[in-house]
Amino acid sequence: MLNPLVLALATHRLTQLVVEDDITRPVRMRVAQWAQGHEEFSFRERVDFALNCGACASVYTGAVVLALDQFAAGRVLIRVLAASQSALLVKAGITKLEA
Repeated sequence: MLNPLVLALATHRLTQLVVEDDITRPVRMRVAQWAQGHEEFSFRERVDFALNCGACASVYTGAVVLALDQFAAGRVLIRVLAASQSALLVKAGITKLEA
């Protein structure tokens, strides 16, 4: 098992990819169209909600990260996600210092 900090960084980055990043926006838009017009708390509405809620999505992305940790190739992907999140945190810190 990888270091819990690495797992947390990977989970955060994967959650951000799902909920916020432009690269996944087409998927979120497609799901929103699919869910449009359905009752609140219906399955479709809940899927749409989960894809736009960081706290909600993190439960599922955390489970994915833990599952990936069981495989060598998955651990490589986790490290890539963690490195990406680390770079984003460093960039945010530098931007804050420069302001």
